[in-house]
Amino acid sequence: MAVPAWLEVDIEKLSGQVLQTPARDQIDLDIDAQLIVELYSK
Repeated sequence: MAVPAWLEVDIEKLSGQVLQTPARDQIDLDIDAQLIVELYSK
């Protein structure tokens, strides 16, 4: 499993840490942000 650069994972300790807030282009999800804006603007 690939870990994004903005996360740190320690498998032995079963822990993880967010190193920084990811930029929008660093998030590897297929999300249509316009649909979210439309939902919350109702």
